[in-house]
Amino acid sequence: MININYTLLLTILNFLILVYVLKKLLWVPLTKFLDDRAKGIEESIRAAEVNREEAQRLVEQQEEALRKARMEARKIVDRGIAEANREARRVRHEGEKQATKIIDQGRADIALEVEQAKLELRNQTADLSVALAERILRRTLREEDHRVLIETSLREWTN
Repeated sequence: MININYTLLLTILNFLILVYVLKKLLWVPLTKFLDDRAKGIEESIRAAEVNREEAQRLVEQQEEALRKARMEARKIVDRGIAEANREARRVRHEGEKQATKIIDQGRADIALEVEQAKLELRNQTADLSVALAERILRRTLREEDHRVLIETSLREWTN
């Protein structure tokens, strides 16, 4: 028969008691600790993922805000350039108008001066003609004769 040694039975019993005690005292707390640790890591990973998504969303918002700000800045610059061009055209147009006005005024002044010079020349010519006629005729003309003589001379001279 089989000879069973009590020592062997006690060793097996001791081993089973050790396994039971280790399971209750060590294995359960260790697995609980590891499960808690795994859950904590999973929660940290989820939180990190949420934070990453939030950060990505914020980055996208910032990029959109930056893009809008650049577009707005471009619009402002374009409006400034357009306004400067309009102002330059207005100033150029104003300058051209003033130059034309000055030229026209100068032409009018020149025409007036020419007319005044012609009138003065006619008057001097008439005076000289009268003086010459007086010397020739040795008499003073009446005022009406004087006027008729001047008008006749002027008509002849202008034709």
